[in-house]
Amino acid sequence: MSTYSILVFVHVLGGVGVYVALGIEAVALGGLRRAETPGDAGVWLRLHAVPRRLGPAAMITALASGAWMMATAWGRQPWILGAFLGMVGMAIAGGGVTGRAMRRLRAALAGESGTALSSAFRDARGSAALTASLRVRIAIGLGILALMTVKPEAAGSGVILAAAVVAGLAAGIPRDARRTRLAGTGAGA
Repeated sequence: MSTYSILVFVHVLGGVGVYVALGIEAVALGGLRRAETPGDAGVWLRLHAVPRRLGPAAMITALASGAWMMATAWGRQPWILGAFLGMVGMAIAGGGVTGRAMRRLRAALAGESGTALSSAFRDARGSAALTASLRVRIAIGLGILALMTVKPEAAGSGVILAAAVVAGLAAGIPRDARRTRLAGTGAGA
């Protein structure tokens, strides 16, 4: 067994960890949207803490092993730079958008009293920004997977990442807004 094959395993393990974190986040957000009581909301917010720890650790694992493979085997390749930029984008969306929204939700939950969630908390938990952030990160992750398998030159890398971001943003538009836009264009009729 070579060092390279071990690095490939660690790199793939990091990528799988990123997707496990995204999957747990999706489940936690879905449960949070359905929660009726402060206790239920607390359960889903605590579950959401798992990807907050797992995601960055998995990204660092994938990044460190990828950097090592770049230094020892691949050299500087445009698709590697694209994958790195995609990971930075995922981190910004996860920390900047999702992280802030979840901090606000945890603070809001601490102020909840009674047996049912307030309408203000119910509105905040269904934030379109949380859904958009998750879907953009999933799409960028798929774009990174495409970069690693296709290994395009610089222009192709840019197109793949741009398409991933656009697809993620489009998927993040709330369904009601998509239906309204489609109906307005005559495409939904």
